[in-house]
Amino acid sequence: MAAHLEIRGDLRSYAGPARLEVKSEQPLHLLLEDFALAEPLEIVVEQEDPVVFGQPMGDRFSDSGSFLRLEDRLLISIHRAWADGATEEIVVVARTAPQPQAPPRDWLAPGTRLFYGLSFDDKPITRLVPMGLMVTIEEAPPGERRLAWQADVDPDAQVDDTSIRTRRGRIHVPADVAESGPAHSDRPVEGDVEADATSFFIPRQAARTLATLGAAAWQDRDAPGTGLLEVVGELSVTLQADDVLWVVPARAARVADTGATYVIADDLEDPLLLSAVKPGWRMRLMAVGRPAQ
Repeated sequence: MAAHLEIRGDLRSYAGPARLEVKSEQPLHLLLEDFALAEPLEIVVEQEDPVVFGQPMGDRFSDSGSFLRLEDRLLISIHRAWADGATEEIVVVARTAPQPQAPPRDWLAPGTRLFYGLSFDDKPITRLVPMGLMVTIEEAPPGERRLAWQADVDPDAQVDDTSIRTRRGRIHVPADVAESGPAHSDRPVEGDVEADATSFFIPRQAARTLATLGAAAWQDRDAPGTGLLEVVGELSVTLQADDVLWVVPARAARVADTGATYVIADDLEDPLLLSAVKPGWRMRLMAVGRPAQ
């Protein structure tokens, strides 16, 4: 199941992919969770025609709006009024049985948002609820990369101000680094940074070498030491992209010296990291948010 969720209101704002769970069919009870803050949203449809909305036990709001079911698609538009006076406008486009498909050619166009989940060995809870890292692809001159990012704050680091929930920054990867940079790192630094290492995309030259020779020189600053990145297999990775599923061809590659393992999209122009396992932590692309049309 997959959904695109839009929320605008006094409590929060979000537009992008969402996890979807059908908790019951009679009445239709949907549980959605965004990929930015992982905040749950529940919708209850007591009756479909004419539409009558309900509410989960304990929640104090009233919903009004429209509901339409088209085969496996659900189209929902709701005005939610809370008892304390707060309001939200909610739009859901959902598929309960999406069929995997090939991504479009512009699957990484400017405006695309990449929702990663981070898990740390010394924080077992993150294996169940990964910390979030959202990377937005921005317009850039030919050959360059410009990425904006927003990440959850590690609770262990919330010493001075416990109200801060996110860290932010921008990464400018010059054309020569994006093409053949000697180093890589997926731990971004706050602020606007001109990077001397690639992030989230491996160098294009390394991607071409992996495709033709099966190995490439590699230095990951998050896995100390240099080594040889070697292809260990080819696979297809299924990704949620808003309310559809994409099947992305990829290569798995590993550095024997460090044990670091990467799954890299088979796209020589945009060799995106789909997942990485590094000493002490791992990251995985959980969903993709398409640019606004």
